[in-house]
Amino acid sequence: MGYGIVAKKNLFTVINQAARAAERAQRAKERERIAEAKRLERERVRREKQRIAEAKRLERERVAKEKKRAAEAKRLERERVAEAKKRTAEAERAQKAREREEKARHIENNKSLADSQTIEAQELLESMEQILAHALSIEHTVDFDSAKNTDEFLKPRPEKPPSPQRPIYRDIPPEPSINDLDYQSSFPKPEKPPEPEQLYWDMPLEPDPNDEKYILKFGVFDFSKKREAIKRKALEKYQEDYNAWELEKQELIETNQQLKLEYEAEAKEIENNYQKMLKDWENKRNAFLHEQIIKWEQSKQEIISVNQKMKSNYEAELKVNEKSYYLMLEEWENDKKAFLHDQEILNKSNEALKENYFNGDPESIQYYSNQLLSNSEYYNTFPQEFELEYNPENKILILEYQLPSLEDIPTLKEVKYIQTRDEFTEKHITKTQHNKLYDKILYQITLRTIHELYDAHQTDLIEAIVFNGHVKSIDPATGQKTNNCVLSVQANKEDFEEINLTMVEPKACFKKLKGVGSSKLHSLTPIPPLVKLDREDSRFTDSYDVIDGMVEGYNLAAMDWEDFEHLIRELFERAFAEAGGEVKVTQASRDGGIDAVIFDPDPLRGGKIVVQAKRYTNVVGVSAVRDLYGTLVNEGANKGILVTTSDYGPDAYKFASDKPIQLLNGGNLLHLLEQYGYKARINLQEAKQSLSKENK
Repeated sequence: MGYGIVAKKNLFTVINQAARAAERAQRAKERERIAEAKRLERERVRREKQRIAEAKRLERERVAKEKKRAAEAKRLERERVAEAKKRTAEAERAQKAREREEKARHIENNKSLADSQTIEAQELLESMEQILAHALSIEHTVDFDSAKNTDEFLKPRPEKPPSPQRPIYRDIPPEPSINDLDYQSSFPKPEKPPEPEQLYWDMPLEPDPNDEKYILKFGVFDFSKKREAIKRKALEKYQEDYNAWELEKQELIETNQQLKLEYEAEAKEIENNYQKMLKDWENKRNAFLHEQIIKWEQSKQEIISVNQKMKSNYEAELKVNEKSYYLMLEEWENDKKAFLHDQEILNKSNEALKENYFNGDPESIQYYSNQLLSNSEYYNTFPQEFELEYNPENKILILEYQLPSLEDIPTLKEVKYIQTRDEFTEKHITKTQHNKLYDKILYQITLRTIHELYDAHQTDLIEAIVFNGHVKSIDPATGQKTNNCVLSVQANKEDFEEINLTMVEPKACFKKLKGVGSSKLHSLTPIPPLVKLDREDSRFTDSYDVIDGMVEGYNLAAMDWEDFEHLIRELFERAFAEAGGEVKVTQASRDGGIDAVIFDPDPLRGGKIVVQAKRYTNVVGVSAVRDLYGTLVNEGANKGILVTTSDYGPDAYKFASDKPIQLLNGGNLLHLLEQYGYKARINLQEAKQSLSKENK
């Protein structure tokens, strides 16, 4: 019994000691936890201080950088402003330098311009003094051979155009196939979804009766009864754990069974969905492929059609090129024939003119005299208007010549540039000098013209030249325009050729030739010419009026051919009346010659104009236009006009396109008549029937 008490005391002591040890251990752990917490707090505070310090450092650096950046910006701005001021100053200096240079150039250019204008004015005045001397240095000859047309036909023979480029036919793409990568990529096969994850709970371990917690441990003071209690308690503990394990095991088995069913259902659903997706994919793929095949068929037909069209176009272009080449070749050959034919006509006409000239034909002599004086070079303000008449009986050439007026004579002597006022001033010759120069020019033109004519006509066809000089001016008494003869002279060839024109004084020479004119030609005192120009031509006949007796709506195509010629004369008389023109009708001949001649004094369009009138009911061919051109050359006329009641063929228009020939068809004629208040008509069919009845 005492031993049991002692044992109990020892057991309590051991238990108390164990409890105290556990308490000490618990307090030690608490202290460690508190110490760790304090350490962590200190670490946190330290890190916070470091963070704050780092933030302050970064802020100081940011502020310092900002100050530095601001300072740099201010420095750059100061430099920019300074550079801008420097550039502005340099630009201003450069601008001022340019302005000075520009001003210096302006002054220099104006001085040079004034000097050049002065030199030009002085040279022009000197040339006015040398009008006669200039002509003496030139040889004037009637060169018949130079008038011949020996040109070659320069239009190159057309080359065969290159063949058109062969078409690049389009290839037909391969028929769409299910195995094409493009279609596979357009409709990728759906991938089979992954199997669902199969989850099972693991079975807990069966309680082991040999587990330490079920092993009996008896103390020194545990007696049999106590031990029985401990055994019973250990057995109950094991039995309790085993029952709990059995219960948990059963629950897990049921749970795993449920998970298996859910897994199998999910796997089946996934498989069904996949099979459905696979079927939809196959349907869409097949539909897409069918659609692509339809499109391919359409594209195939389009490509075949395009290739066929390109082939047809290529073949058509080949034919067009071939036809175009032959047309160009035919046109070239026709142009060459026409060129050679025109050349032959011109050369024959020139030969005829040459022969007529040496035979003393008045028309030929007048033609070449006209050509000579037209090519004589004078100052651009001088009028080169004149009329010629040659009398073969006395071999006298009469010339009505338009002399320049006082206003046509240059007076500028010097040009100065006034730098201070930046302006030009002109200095002119005095009025006395101007009048004296004008008189000298008129005398020089007279002598020069006579010299040019005698120098050109080396034959004895011209034995005397009568020069009548006219000047256009305003009569101060009436204020009307006048064209008075101010000088006239007749120079015999034998007497004139004895004069040394290089040494003469023009006025004295004029007087020596017994020329008539006022002592002061600038006074423009009119004088009667020694011999007047007779414009009458033996071919001309009296005219009669037709227009006023023509009723409204009259068919011009049925008019008598001679009346038609006089109608054309009347019409052109009215057209040229304002300019002072004169229209003459030639004698009726029906020989294709001239039907009328117009003398037009207009300096730009004027001269001699020959007219042919064709009262035709058929189209006028190119031969009629060629005949007019030959007549124009023969007559030495400036222009030819062909008038018809019908129209012209394309060859006629083409031939006249590059020649001084104007073609007026029936429509043009009616329009011209309407301008003067006359309404006629042209009915070719009616005229044909009427003329046919008359011929019967």
